[in-house]
Amino acid sequence: MDQLQDDFLSSENELRIDNETSGYLIETSKWAKFIALAFYIVTGIVIMVFLFYGSDISETYTRRRSFGSGRDVESAFFIGIVIALILIAVVVAVTYYFLLAFANKMQAGIATENIELVNNGLKSLKVHFIIIGILMIIGILVTLYNISNT
Repeated sequence: MDQLQDDFLSSENELRIDNETSGYLIETSKWAKFIALAFYIVTGIVIMVFLFYGSDISETYTRRRSFGSGRDVESAFFIGIVIALILIAVVVAVTYYFLLAFANKMQAGIATENIELVNNGLKSLKVHFIIIGILMIIGILVTLYNISNT
């Protein structure tokens, strides 16, 4: 056990990253960057589609739901959708900011052999997963609530 511990710890009790591990971390950070940028692009496309076709979507939905014939209902529905869309965009931006920060810090840390950057990258990844976990719990609770009310 002591030999194994000595193999992975330097004389300063810091974890060493060998070539294989750094390769995995670089590859992981590339995928993380791709996923974060893809989420930003998809979120931007959804926002642009809503900006161009939002009033048509709102009008069609209110007509189908037969909420009434007034323009007030359509306006209220449209404002509600805009608020929800802004909230979702902010959550996506914050969540995937941390994933992108992980990717950038990890790549820079491995390239410069700076353990502090690697640690900060892993901290960003931890925050990203905490946010995703909280959103998952909220999603499960909303789903259970909707199932119980049907």
